[in-house]
Amino acid sequence: MPKLGSVRDGYCKEQVVQSGLRGMFTSQCSFKIWKDGYCKIHHPESVAIREAKKAKLYEEKQKNDPWNIISIYREKLDKANARILELEWLLKERDEEH
Repeated sequence: MPKLGSVRDGYCKEQVVQSGLRGMFTSQCSFKIWKDGYCKIHHPESVAIREAKKAKLYEEKQKNDPWNIISIYREKLDKANARILELEWLLKERDEEH
């Protein structure tokens, strides 16, 4: 039986958090080594790929989010209203000259 906090040979070197009856504790990952001392889940390359996929899905979700769409149209509407006010002011100035 390995000592508490010791590293088991042949297994992923990542420390994972687990919950038990006595609260939260860390232990060594129980998956076997895949590459560079890490399993497929915890290897930095795998983590980077997962994070990139997660970021892409989040961006797509944000793009289709109704509240985000409303804010985009709100910006366009604010610009259009500002332009309308500017044109009304120009027309008023022109009418006063004539």
